[in-house]
Amino acid sequence: MQRMRTIKQAMEHIRAENPDTALTEYALRRMVVSKAIPSTRIGAKYLLSLDILDEFLKAAKEVPSVPAVPEAPTGVIRRIELRRGATQ
Repeated sequence: MQRMRTIKQAMEHIRAENPDTALTEYALRRMVVSKAIPSTRIGAKYLLSLDILDEFLKAAKEVPSVPAVPEAPTGVIRRIELRRGATQ
């Protein structure tokens, strides 16, 4: 049987494992609502499996960081194409 917890209880579990975690309850809730973390919804509450949550957080730690998107050059004039007949 899975160890199911509410988001608040899951956050307490995470803090017990790692008191210095940067993960917040709000961020965890956003991940659950966006379906980045699997969950079950019962009424107004979301239930998380602690086993799946631990696996998710462990996998996130092992993923290499995504390289930053290069910024557009600054101080350079760029050409803007205008269409004929376009109203502004």
